Amino acid sequence: MDMDMDMQSKKSYSLEINKIKCVGCGVRKMCFEMEGTIGKYPTKNWIVVVFCDVINNHEEQEDQERLISFYQEEKDCYQTIVNAGRAKNINMDELLALPVCFHEEIVASDINVLFETMKNEMEIYNDQMSNDGNEEFMMKTSTSSLLTADTMKCMFFTYEGLDLTMVVPTHHTEGFTIPVEQVLWNVVHKVNTMHRHRILHQDIKPENILLLREPSFDIKFIDVGTLSLFQDAPLLMMPSFWKTCTHIFPTSLFSLQSYWMKTQCVGTLLYTPPERLYPKMVFETVLQHKNNNKYEFSHAEIMDAVFAIDRWSLGITILQILFYEEFQKWRNNVEEKGVSFFMYLWIVDLVQQEGFGKSPSFPLKNAETWVNCVRSCLHINPFHRRLFTSSSFIHKMG
Repeated sequence: MDMDMDMQSKKSYSLEINKIKCVGCGVRKMCFEMEGTIGKYPTKNWIVVVFCDVINNHEEQEDQERLISFYQEEKDCYQTIVNAGRAKNINMDELLALPVCFHEEIVASDINVLFETMKNEMEIYNDQMSNDGNEEFMMKTSTSSLLTADTMKCMFFTYEGLDLTMVVPTHHTEGFTIPVEQVLWNVVHKVNTMHRHRILHQDIKPENILLLREPSFDIKFIDVGTLSLFQDAPLLMMPSFWKTCTHIFPTSLFSLQSYWMKTQCVGTLLYTPPERLYPKMVFETVLQHKNNNKYEFSHAEIMDAVFAIDRWSLGITILQILFYEEFQKWRNNVEEKGVSFFMYLWIVDLVQQEGFGKSPSFPLKNAETWVNCVRSCLHINPFHRRLFTSSSFIHKMG
């Protein structure tokens, strides 16, 4: 599909809605499945992501400005990703789910129709959440004056599959045929590929991993609003919107610590690495290791430590899918006690214990490999986190 995401484009597509259903919400986004047509695109099945105030209650003017800014930043991020891919000859569409078009590219009158249709679906969704006792997931904007056709912003994606939480159960069930190990190998491979191209996702979790349809069982990452692209040096001729997600690599341990401190609020709590919440304590751990071993980190090692953020999140993700019993202990402790530095020490110790991985959620052909993968990802010291390379992983998977 030709994905022309030119920010200056004046094209306008007509939107025809045959069927639409609300399938979930976050703090700032709602997600709808839609059957219909958008302009010239032959695709009939779409995912529509709507930016609006779903849970938080703010003053109206402040909220509108915040949401418009959030939408624009994410749109700029997608534009940067596509442009960077073109410049480096990387097919970003193989790694990331990218939008086909945006709110302002749809005929205004059709957006009004979409908005009215969505409001009805939101009410149905809220009724279902209420009946199921899940009031915390209800969309408070369904009756709010803040949500209007003017303040709502949308992105349109082709429907390619479901996220891992919707297709992989928490334990082996009768008739379950998805090759979980193959899927997770694809996840590891895609993370390695992103890092090789100096892309940091920053919010890896099962909800942000899209499982494509059979027979490939390939994956794509979604929700890239926190994604960062790294350069060795500033790009002197850079469009202003590139600055949204483009960063310069830290060049020393102290600039690495500074980067951690500046990005403390990025990501999802359960999957957030310790350097994001406790940068000073992790920095002290790194310095202690450095001084004890009289070792100087190279520039390449410091750059690589940036990507250890994703490796921790991936370790927790694999823990959740393959070793759900241990993941549930982690989640329960976090919910009851919060994420203290001691809690990080606890989960690292848990996965290093000899008995870890003896009761996986699924029968595994390569249980030892996956246990070692989790252990290599979950270290307090980010310089100790490693991912298997593609070639070594294939060898281990046998």
